[in-house]
Amino acid sequence: MFADNTDEYHFCHVLLKNNTIIGYFDCLCAADELHILNLAVAAKHQHNGYGQVILDKIIRIAHERHLSALILEVRTTNIPAVALYKKNGFAELYCRKRYYRDGTDAYVMALLLNAT
Repeated sequence: MFADNTDEYHFCHVLLKNNTIIGYFDCLCAADELHILNLAVAAKHQHNGYGQVILDKIIRIAHERHLSALILEVRTTNIPAVALYKKNGFAELYCRKRYYRDGTDAYVMALLLNAT
């Protein structure tokens, strides 16, 4: 179940199971793109498919709003997240060097949608 806090341009959703927070996402709509600002699954719930559940919800929102693309940054060291995004059709556009405060690089990734 998702608990929602949204407006026309900003989407925050929390994935709940038995009143426990499993994960969440935070997105911002700009022009005809949806920028995924954060997507996280609680450590003890990782590797159970919840990341896919959350990403499916984000993609559904983008399709419902007839957006043309999803954009995100992800740590180059976050191999499971990069694999999830690639599995869902995201492509690496380029690398942002030292993007995060700790100096870690980020891939900028995008998924082009067939907006109709």
